[in-house]
Amino acid sequence: MSKIRLGILLLGLLGGCSRSETPAPDSGNEIQITSRVLTRAGMEQGFHAGDRIGLYMTAEAFRSSGFDRSEDSWLNNHPFMLHADDLWKAPYVAQWEKSDVVADAVGYFPYDAENDQETDLKALPCRVSTDQRSLDSLRFSDFLWARAEEVTPQDGALSLAFRHCMSKVIFRLQLTSDDPLLDMSQVKVTWSDVYTDATVDVNTGALTLNTGNLYEVNAYYDPSTRQAECMLPPQVIRAGTDSQVRFFVGDNQHYRGFTYEFGENLTLSSGKEYLIDIVYHL
Repeated sequence: MSKIRLGILLLGLLGGCSRSETPAPDSGNEIQITSRVLTRAGMEQGFHAGDRIGLYMTAEAFRSSGFDRSEDSWLNNHPFMLHADDLWKAPYVAQWEKSDVVADAVGYFPYDAENDQETDLKALPCRVSTDQRSLDSLRFSDFLWARAEEVTPQDGALSLAFRHCMSKVIFRLQLTSDDPLLDMSQVKVTWSDVYTDATVDVNTGALTLNTGNLYEVNAYYDPSTRQAECMLPPQVIRAGTDSQVRFFVGDNQHYRGFTYEFGENLTLSSGKEYLIDIVYHL
């Protein structure tokens, strides 16, 4: 009988994995942004040119109350795009409220235009994709948040240090088979009955899980590393429930599969990465 040997390694929090610190050019009152990514290496290659973030900036009159209602913000979900010079720039004018203003700012990735309609900044919707089979869909499921306080135009480019809010789970597969027709390079991984939606408090970056519906998530698989990767909001995967990870190996004409059921609770925390080793003979 085949057996699954399971080991879970919490990789925890790592140092900064990418940064952009190019000095801002003299552009008058225009807001430009530099960035770096803190905590675990969920975005191994960092941000890419063309990525977009959303920016909120307090109006001076409401700064003491923090980010509460979107109508009190000077900038409300303003999009910024990363350019080849490592500066984030707005596709349309984004300026400081005035030349001597002191403000707080919050940025998040990936930008969502639907947040223009959200008024409660203590419960901004965020979610992971149920189809993470492409590298882009995996990256865009990795919600990042940053806050800068007491910033002024005289500081130059606005510097944002992003941290990861989602949990990342890596399945490291060691699969063997005596079947010569089985294409071991083709692997599909699905994780059933997990939560995918949450809200984030723009002030703190803290996530609150939306427990309304459970979904199945298709994971990203890299045949060169034999690893499947998945982003989820922080949650507890409880043993003995319908939350299972299914592995299908081979092509549509000839394949085999197996299922892993959690024998103990797995607590997924914000910004942390988990490595699960699975050894199986098909």
